[in-house]
Amino acid sequence: MCHLAVEKALKGILHQRLGKAPPKGHHLIALSNQTGLTPPMHIGKFLVKLNEVDVTTRYPETIEKMTRMYPEDKVNEILKDTREAIRWIKTQL
Repeated sequence: MCHLAVEKALKGILHQRLGKAPPKGHHLIALSNQTGLTPPMHIGKFLVKLNEVDVTTRYPETIEKMTRMYPEDKVNEILKDTREAIRWIKTQL
């Protein structure tokens, strides 16, 4: 859901700037590039990381496998970084 939240925030920026519906797609880096914004380095790196895990977390083979891959401390870090990325995106409105 973190990927989806960041995706929608970026699409919100695109909608504001284009005045029309943003393009379809889920690739965070492509969406970020289309906004014309340059995120701070740590947010840019997080977008790459979040983009890479999207399919794995969106369509997990088993919940057990995903739970092993993403223990609570890792999930909390992703949630923290997601909140920070969305806060930064909101400042660009």
